[in-house]
Amino acid sequence: MPQEVPPAQDDKLNLVLITGLSGAGKTLALKTMEDLDYFCIDNLPVSLLDPLVVLLKANENIRRAALVMDVRDPQFIEEAQHIPERLNAYGHDVTLLFLEADKETLIRRFSETRRPHPLARKGSIEQGVDQEIELLKPLRAVSSRILDTSELNVHQLKSQVGALVTQHTSARMNVLIQSFGFKYGIPLESAFVFDVRFLPNPYFEEHLRDRSGKDPEVANYVFAHEDSKTILDRIIQLVETAVPMCRTEGRSNLLIGIGCTGGQHRSVAIAEKLGEALAERNISNTVIHKELPRYGL
Repeated sequence: MPQEVPPAQDDKLNLVLITGLSGAGKTLALKTMEDLDYFCIDNLPVSLLDPLVVLLKANENIRRAALVMDVRDPQFIEEAQHIPERLNAYGHDVTLLFLEADKETLIRRFSETRRPHPLARKGSIEQGVDQEIELLKPLRAVSSRILDTSELNVHQLKSQVGALVTQHTSARMNVLIQSFGFKYGIPLESAFVFDVRFLPNPYFEEHLRDRSGKDPEVANYVFAHEDSKTILDRIIQLVETAVPMCRTEGRSNLLIGIGCTGGQHRSVAIAEKLGEALAERNISNTVIHKELPRYGL
């Protein structure tokens, strides 16, 4: 392999190399990484790793990538166990994630999907599994993390892959706070919906009626009441607790709906304050107001 020049700090890449036994869940693990905002490539040949790293370093918009490399590449066994050490020596942050399962589980999975084992084109699935287990022992021994997927369902596997990776990375989750009006319908993709229609309504104050909850006078009117402050504090506590759990579970998006009757005053004011409070707690978020265009605001 050609030699590289060690990267400067700004060029440092966060690389997750996913490998392991065929049928252990590498494809699902890669999809989980994609949801965690990684640039992902499946079945990367060892010979293309160096050129890929050079291209990634040159692209300032990509600082982390997840790559599946396994026995589908004939050169993989010979080269793979040296890759993490080599990339680490160049200053890249590398995690080698090895997925495995017991032999009975792997055989059953191949039988259920009716796909051929990559090492058993002319033999039995069991022979292919046995051969692969033996060939990958040196790679397993140098892996950063080993995950046995024998007893895991799809959701559990995604959760554990996300948890293993986020221990060593700053994987992000998109938190979207959306105000809306109940009379126009609840956003269907909402993970949480908070109804604030019981709060005092600025609509009934003539000088506030045509403004939105983003207006300081409207917001002051809403938060002049202790109930508004109390409900906001409770929402903050719940969301602050839930976000890390959702991130660990493997979610890539979390939509929080804040609803009032028309989506113009109370829900907007609460959504704006919630966004500010979460940002102060290092939970990045985006606040949008679904109904304001209806009112020309």
